[in-house]
Amino acid sequence: EARYWYNAAWKLAGCRCRHAMPTDPFAVKLFNQRMAQAEQVLLDARDYASANPAWYRAYLDVAIDSGRGVVLIDDLFQQAIRKFPDYPPIYVAMARRWTPDGPGNSDWGKVEELVRNAVDLTRKSEGSQNYARLYVAIGSKQQRGEQALADSGIVWPTLRDSFKELLKHYPSVDNLNEFASFACRANDRETYLTLMPMLQDHVEPDLWPGNFSVDLCNHHFMQST
Repeated sequence: EARYWYNAAWKLAGCRCRHAMPTDPFAVKLFNQRMAQAEQVLLDARDYASANPAWYRAYLDVAIDSGRGVVLIDDLFQQAIRKFPDYPPIYVAMARRWTPDGPGNSDWGKVEELVRNAVDLTRKSEGSQNYARLYVAIGSKQQRGEQALADSGIVWPTLRDSFKELLKHYPSVDNLNEFASFACRANDRETYLTLMPMLQDHVEPDLWPGNFSVDLCNHHFMQST
């Protein structure tokens, strides 16, 4: 029910994009009313529903997108990771606080701090896999492809090693596509050319940003082979 009201609020903007927030006074009022309704549903359900980590993820989305105060958001996040440190969507929801959809407004230093904290909290069960897993999830929420890894706080050698560990445990086509896509964005020719033969006919174009398509990456790295 909370998700229903949350999504209904964002339909007024045409997309879940904070740079497309409604500006018409009536639309703004309706947006805020629907977000408030979503929050009230969550508060009414707190006694039983907060035993599920999805409750915290939903509340973080509502609190961040409705512009609630820093104290409330930080307190909610700390409660969430104390109870459910191994639930990645909590970190992804919190990362949206520093990665608005409009270009030039992200604080990737904060995101990097958040991701490293998540890795530290989950290292016993996940090793370093969450460094790659979380950046993939965070990137999928962005409305644009990053122009280069230099635009963000990502440390490529750390991300590359994390992807390698992730593939050892979860050698899926999706993870391989994501790894190759990030290798292209990092301008890591050696890693890219190692991964592409493994993909063969299993390229998933939807997992590659439009400004770093498979076609473009292939031409970029293979023209000098």
